[in-house]
Amino acid sequence: MAVDPVGAFIDYPVAHLPGPGPLNGLTLAVKDLFDVVGLPTGGGHPLRRQTSGNKTANAHAVETLLGAGARLIGKTHTDEFAYSMNGENPHYGTPVNPRAPGRIPGGSSSGSAVAVAAGLADMALGTDTGGSIRLPAAYCGLIGLRTTHGAIDMTGVQPLARSFDTVGWFARDMATYRQIAALMLPPQPRVPITRFSFVPDIAAFVVGDVETRETERMVAQLGRVIERGPDVTMAPHGFEVRRQVFRTIQAYEVWQDHGPWIEANQPRLGDGVRERLEWAATVSPADYEAAQARRERLAAEVAALVPP
Repeated sequence: MAVDPVGAFIDYPVAHLPGPGPLNGLTLAVKDLFDVVGLPTGGGHPLRRQTSGNKTANAHAVETLLGAGARLIGKTHTDEFAYSMNGENPHYGTPVNPRAPGRIPGGSSSGSAVAVAAGLADMALGTDTGGSIRLPAAYCGLIGLRTTHGAIDMTGVQPLARSFDTVGWFARDMATYRQIAALMLPPQPRVPITRFSFVPDIAAFVVGDVETRETERMVAQLGRVIERGPDVTMAPHGFEVRRQVFRTIQAYEVWQDHGPWIEANQPRLGDGVRERLEWAATVSPADYEAAQARRERLAAEVAALVPP
């Protein structure tokens, strides 16, 4: 990327001639967790970049968009190993949030979000394990969502936690976002929403007074246009239980994928990521198995609230 006033892009040399297709004329940025032919995959760390080697195949998601005519303009910054949601990187700096200069852009898909928000790219690929598409999209004023786990092939994407990793993307407008969705997501039957069940304890999943009030306001609006079903209790165990289950599974899987490399190379790490990785190294297989079993029970409870 020749001009990058917001620090979104990594200094990889990229020269790509787009082919024909529905995305011809649109520019694409790619988070540096995705393999791109001829480039390393650094995963937010310069030593990982150095030891990666240049890739010989594109990640499935990259190949899909390039095959549809998108023009690749560069790879974008991410938090170290994608193991943070701030968008800060001690090695490369923090991309500038174009919508709120002086505030963090959110992570870990920070560079991708910033590139699109700044108008440097029409679309950008990222990943979402625990919010890494949703948070930067919210912070940078973009469209972005977490796709269903397993809906998009993760081949060629550096993992964080395989039980939760998903591919996502950013766009500034809905038309572009839907174009990408049509290419990336498998076709699904359209199921109309006819009613919803209100969750009185939904505030257990919301952090902050403003967020709580906004959630209540939106639920009230829905109640005026959609038939309201019976009230249900969504969080009998509370948000903290779910958070701990997620953190345990995530940490164990992070260490399984990255622990051997970290132990062999002893990379310099930012404080937050270093602390999380040190804890991840202590999570035992028994801890992991117990968390997965608890996750299955929690998922079954939610599934019982939404009958087919």
